[in-house]
Amino acid sequence: MIDHSEIEIKLTGDIDKLHEIIKSSKLSPYIKSSYKKNYITYYYDTKDNRLIKNNIVLRKRVLADNKNIFGLKWSKPKSSLFERGEFEVAADENDIDLKLFGEAWNHKLQDIIGSVNLKKKFSILIQREIYQLFSGDTQIEICLDKGKISTEDKVCQVNEIELELKSGNVSILYNLAINFIEKLNLSIELESKAERGYLLLDNNLRKYFYNISKDLDGLSDPELFITISVNVLIKQFSIQIKNLSDGYRAQDIHQARVLLRRLRVIFSALKKISNNSEFDILRGDARHIATLLGNVREYDVLEELVNATPREFINNEQDFDELISNIKTKKELSLDNAKKIISEGAAAIFIIKVEKLINKSRYLNPMNDEMYNDVSLTIKKLSSIILDKVDSRVRKRGEKLKKLHDIDRHQLRIDLKKLRYLSDFFGPLYDKKILKEYIKHVSELQEYLGAHNDIVNAELVLRQVSNSLASSTQFTAGKILGWHICINMDSKKQLFKSWKRFVLIAPFWMTEDKKCVLENDE
Repeated sequence: MIDHSEIEIKLTGDIDKLHEIIKSSKLSPYIKSSYKKNYITYYYDTKDNRLIKNNIVLRKRVLADNKNIFGLKWSKPKSSLFERGEFEVAADENDIDLKLFGEAWNHKLQDIIGSVNLKKKFSILIQREIYQLFSGDTQIEICLDKGKISTEDKVCQVNEIELELKSGNVSILYNLAINFIEKLNLSIELESKAERGYLLLDNNLRKYFYNISKDLDGLSDPELFITISVNVLIKQFSIQIKNLSDGYRAQDIHQARVLLRRLRVIFSALKKISNNSEFDILRGDARHIATLLGNVREYDVLEELVNATPREFINNEQDFDELISNIKTKKELSLDNAKKIISEGAAAIFIIKVEKLINKSRYLNPMNDEMYNDVSLTIKKLSSIILDKVDSRVRKRGEKLKKLHDIDRHQLRIDLKKLRYLSDFFGPLYDKKILKEYIKHVSELQEYLGAHNDIVNAELVLRQVSNSLASSTQFTAGKILGWHICINMDSKKQLFKSWKRFVLIAPFWMTEDKKCVLENDE
């Protein structure tokens, strides 16, 4: 019987090149044994998939000697994305008997399943090459897996490398994964084989794979809250990267960049209350990946602005078509550049480095102020410190909103974005109704400032796009820009009204005493 946690990193790509690395002079001295084995695994659940909806996988693995290994696996969102709980027991029976897992698990599974029968959902056939790596007291199992996941009517191929920490230092596991990615240009796979099997049955099941809302209830430990919440963003980012590997759609690039901005804001805020320089490194990595993703968003906005201009205002259809054609050409070049985040492994390495940091003990320490060394510091106290600073900066910068130049308005918009991202991040700690009202005002300001910023950016990008075109096309580009500046005047009026509403509301994280002080000041 085995009941423990496993830490395992899955990598995909040209996995056959692993043999070259295994035989290399740098790695071969650490490989102490190798062997091959084949196995088939059957996965069980209720008709309506109650187990996976509770992040539990139930399986029976049939080995070559016809021995059966019955197992449970479950996600552990309060730790690394690469860590899962595992319970295995050997038995001669062929049928699933929940009593094999002991009284506690039997009761838990019965509570979930009820009186509903279990049925076989899918199977996985794997041919595995196994290499045992030893480095000091650390043992890592390197597996090259090939096979297929099969439902009644669908098949999905499996080609991946699994790196599993058997014992010792987890940092060596992370470093080995990064080394493989750099050498072999691999990608990371955060969905288990079982999860991929469930997705063959129903793609809508993905929303259950990482539902962490209940895991934040009543949570007060700062590092634990941050670990869980950052894991959510990293999981979302990995999904966008996976979407990009299937085809570089503009919306996936945009969403990936938004997630990178959110992470940069969070790392920046954490660095200010901690002396841990790794937050700066991660922020720089996120910026680098966002740069590789290119200016697709800007070209999309510009194309929308050009298309929104009344044709009768342009008068010259040929100039219009030439502008649109040139914008699309520039956009395609930007899309090609974005592919480097996968081909160069930048995204995969970033994900591993984030996980490596936030799963270290006391990664927020040493704090740079006596207040932060307070052992009674809760995540609510910490979040209010962070949010207070950003909110104060926004309010101070916006005091002279009508007199702000474009650069200062752009900075105000950036500060509002930071405030929005941090509000979303810490939001689960607070009253939903008050949080929603506050974010509504912040979003409204972002929208009006964004409309102005789109015009400013459009002018710069439009000049770049039309600079090499005929003079008549450049003239048409100027007319398009002028039309949008004119209709944006009403947006400015709405911006000032929105600002007045924003300064009158109390931040959602403030205590009642602080709210009274703010209201009296007003």
